Amino acid sequence: MDFLKYLENNSILIIPSNIKTKVLDYIDENDLLLNIKIMSFDDLKKGLLYNYDEKSIHNVMKKYNISYSITKEYLNNTYYILEDSYESDKLNKLLDIKKYLIDSDLLIKDGLFIHLLKSKNKMYVYGFDYINKFNEYLLNLASKYIRIEKIEKEENEYEHDFYEAKNIEEEVLFVASKIEDLIDSGVSLNKTYITGVDENYNFTLRRIFNSLNIPYYSKNTSSLYDTSMVKYFFDLNLSNIEDALDIIKEKYDVENNTNTNSIYNQLINLINKYYFTDNYEEVKMMMIEDSKTINLPSIHMTNEILNTNLLDNVFLEDEYVFLMNFNMGVFPSIKKDEDYINDSIKPSILETSKEFNKISKEIVTKAIKNIKNLTISYKLSTLTSDCYKSILVDNSKIKKIDINYSEYDDNINKLILANHIDELIKFNVQNANLPILNNTYSIEYKDYNNEYSGIKSNILPNVFSYSSISKYYKCPFNYYCSFILNLDEFKKTRDTFIGSAFHYVLEVCLKNDSLNVDDIYDEYYEKNKDELDNSACDLFFINKVKEELKVIVNIIKEQYKSISVDFKELPELKVEKSTHELGMNTKVNAIIKGFVDKCIVIDNDCMIIDYKTGSSDKIRRDLFEYGIDIQLPIYMYLLEVDNSLNVAGIYLQHILSGNNKKTKKTLEETKMDELKLDGLTSNDKVITSKFFDEKDRKNSLKRYYSLEEKNDLKEIVKKIIENCVNDVYDAKFDISPINIPGKVNGCDYCKFRDVCFRTNSQIRYIDQNKEGDISE
Repeated sequence: MDFLKYLENNSILIIPSNIKTKVLDYIDENDLLLNIKIMSFDDLKKGLLYNYDEKSIHNVMKKYNISYSITKEYLNNTYYILEDSYESDKLNKLLDIKKYLIDSDLLIKDGLFIHLLKSKNKMYVYGFDYINKFNEYLLNLASKYIRIEKIEKEENEYEHDFYEAKNIEEEVLFVASKIEDLIDSGVSLNKTYITGVDENYNFTLRRIFNSLNIPYYSKNTSSLYDTSMVKYFFDLNLSNIEDALDIIKEKYDVENNTNTNSIYNQLINLINKYYFTDNYEEVKMMMIEDSKTINLPSIHMTNEILNTNLLDNVFLEDEYVFLMNFNMGVFPSIKKDEDYINDSIKPSILETSKEFNKISKEIVTKAIKNIKNLTISYKLSTLTSDCYKSILVDNSKIKKIDINYSEYDDNINKLILANHIDELIKFNVQNANLPILNNTYSIEYKDYNNEYSGIKSNILPNVFSYSSISKYYKCPFNYYCSFILNLDEFKKTRDTFIGSAFHYVLEVCLKNDSLNVDDIYDEYYEKNKDELDNSACDLFFINKVKEELKVIVNIIKEQYKSISVDFKELPELKVEKSTHELGMNTKVNAIIKGFVDKCIVIDNDCMIIDYKTGSSDKIRRDLFEYGIDIQLPIYMYLLEVDNSLNVAGIYLQHILSGNNKKTKKTLEETKMDELKLDGLTSNDKVITSKFFDEKDRKNSLKRYYSLEEKNDLKEIVKKIIENCVNDVYDAKFDISPINIPGKVNGCDYCKFRDVCFRTNSQIRYIDQNKEGDISE
């Protein structure tokens, strides 16, 4: 990289993407004050010629009635169309498409690019094993505006052996043992590279390297389309894109989950590419195909072995390269005459297949000889077929890999033992070293361990709600499945629809007495009915509960009359604080948030009410310390933390209990009983008298707390939140459901019982009659 010291300032450097990081690191480490613009040949192509976008693709698809993939192939081939006419029908078709794009102003041209070239002193080209004919053509065009200098890579004549493995497993084990030797000798992981591997190697590489604790980076091959979020998005009606995105944000908790937020941002970027249309249904198939070409971001570690390319690369003398998969058809790569522009009609700026194959052999040979510390290996078989060594293998330098055991690494020996047991059980082949290894090591062969084993902290959430905190305390593994893996998909059912409708109608109608409950309820139904099956059963219950809702609204309005002074109602109050604002001792500055259904404020005092459309929710103060029933205590804590409000009471209001018992009472009388506030009240009569008259205090309020008890409760809440946040960031997601006999069973209604394989020993039994936890 020393050539960088001698570049003219205010120049352009064209390099392969493989070495961009090395070039930038060298400039930084050597404090080179260079005004250098780094470019690729693709940048040069788009600047000198043109580019196209999704609008171009869409118009060509419509005009020529062709698919997305074929359209892209045609558009990429238009760069090679330089004449006004051709004898070939294929080339004339490309010419026709190019003329259409030009006439329709569908090509993107950079009017300032030539000016940029003219403003620079020189264009340097470095790092390529071979510059193909088309790129030479681009350089020739650029030379009209800027001086060009090609900097040749240093050529060496290093000799290397070729290691022959029976299969991928043996090849990977061999490479892993060599890498462990390098690590032991002090070689940095960041100076170790693996190249040549394809998708057939990924699983075995990850499995063996992970078992040996060798950090290995491979590019994420999953596409944006592979995610459940994007697949669900394309299942929606995209005629109203804003509504579709709102559904996605709610369903996947985008604001609170960094992982889904990242995918959501990629989805937004995808949508923005289709700026030219308001009819996203029309371009949905294009967007689907496009999403399949967008890779999800890969996760890097500080020190890791990198997967890179052999060609168009530069390896330094203190770097170590493991060239795997050195098999026929891979090295050198073989190109068949299958291009749309086949060999018989290829223009002079493209190589024929024969030329490509000859060059491929030469540049692979040259690249190998240029690397000082290179280990080359190949395999003789995969699970499905036999494999053959590359034609570039020197038979006189073949060394057969025979990993019987390692003298230095017990972990490698255990992997070898597992392979030998596999061979014995599956193929009845006993390796001579099997008895020795089996007597030396004890491995958990075919044993299953359902214990949670850890997670990377970069995909952990930074926002916590009462529901996520409560779920964590019921079972950490359930939290992991629900909020980390996002396996708990929310499905709108009739019951959840009715619950949402009730909340919405109460919020709207209690603020404005002039509004009609029927009208607001029907309006909500019309807006959201597509989320339901709308069966006869659904419609029956949806209409039936509407009558109950009218009674509920009237009763709550009557309850307001017992309040003796003017008050302010804050419906759907959002409470949100960071753990640092709360003065908590957490490892990260997490956000704690919630939505209070109703907060009634008088002076500086308030009472919190949460609507419930079921009878299972309760406020049990003896469970607070276990993180159970803590929704309203958390809201109390958040509202009082800066002394802006004094919470005089926390209550549940069961607006739809589901009680179908026969009774002589009227519907209104039944509802009046059910709508009594259920919760905890301050024992300060001066404060509570603002909210309740004497009759209500005697008949409705049963449980009280003193100021000291409230302060104790706030301390419990603080500890509950601190422990939850810290445990989540320590990735403590053990399978340990809580079980308090007769009160709480963390496994009840759990959607993940079929995947956790819980054992009785993992249940966290709590006997409230004794101190501490009791495990079976």
